[in-house]
Amino acid sequence: MNDNEVVEAFVNGGTRSAFGARLHVEADVLMLDGWWHALLRVGPEVFIMRSEAPPADTTLIEDASAALTAKGLRCVGEDHPLIGPITYTTISLGVVAWTVWATDADAADAAFSANLSRDTAFVPAGPGEMGMESALGFSAELGGARRLGGLPSSVILTVGVDPGRADELAAAFPDCRVEHRTFEEMPPEACGNLIPNLIVVNATEQVGRDWTMEVRASACGRFLPVLGVVREGGPPLGSDGALDADGPVDGWIEPLRALLPD
Repeated sequence: MNDNEVVEAFVNGGTRSAFGARLHVEADVLMLDGWWHALLRVGPEVFIMRSEAPPADTTLIEDASAALTAKGLRCVGEDHPLIGPITYTTISLGVVAWTVWATDADAADAAFSANLSRDTAFVPAGPGEMGMESALGFSAELGGARRLGGLPSSVILTVGVDPGRADELAAAFPDCRVEHRTFEEMPPEACGNLIPNLIVVNATEQVGRDWTMEVRASACGRFLPVLGVVREGGPPLGSDGALDADGPVDGWIEPLRALLPD
């Protein structure tokens, strides 16, 4: 999906899981760049939208405002006495500025009261709801969809890895598609465009270690396994394991297989 489709699906489709280049949906929250809470669904016809400037150049606020307006909603106020308790308990977010979007103020009041009084006990994520424990499940579901479409079930993305090594990986994983990119070709926030199941990053230099940390803050990297290629030391920060840069690709096969969907 592109980002405009993610906004549309969240506002009008009620989706609880969707991914774009920079936007993704987690249950009742629309997030930018994997960490910035932009829009929260309080009720089917009531939303709160972040009124602070986004941390990056984006038309998200304008696009979301247009989608909410097209839905028949309007801004009925800035902040609300119940916003703080709701954002703190549902998304663990402190005090920030929000605008309230609803058909009218009474509808907003009713939705806030209902949201705050609902049972907040832990409930395991249901089908289609992304959680930290469901990353591999999501990859398996994606792999099944690819198989139905006649495509390789899994995509391995290598970033900054020697092209010869990437070719060896492709030969070692004939049931997968191996996509190779340089750091210049694949900024961290764009890796989700390929919808990979696993990312292999050359972390032998600082650029790769920085990329690994940055991808963890992006929509893509928050849920996908990342392996760092290193020459010494343990796994780089933000990664799920390490691969020996000087060892044979045969030694990479088992760690990769362990993180790919069945």
